[in-house]
Amino acid sequence: MAIHWHLPDPSALLWESWGSEYSLFDRNSGETHLINLLPAEILHRLADDPKTLVELADTLAEDCEMDASQE
Repeated sequence: MAIHWHLPDPSALLWESWGSEYSLFDRNSGETHLINLLPAEILHRLADDPKTLVELADTLAEDCEMDASQE
């Protein structure tokens, strides 16, 4: 059985874009994070619905127009 990754409360996240970086404030924890584009894309995908690691890789690969099985 594959593990599904998810965001417990996507509505608790406040986003601010700074070019290719994002500040992300979590209202539940009171913590602020500075992240770049890749983790931001991953969090946006997980906010839509839970995904396995393979589903997440496939989704990101489609956006980058590459094969997820490539190394």
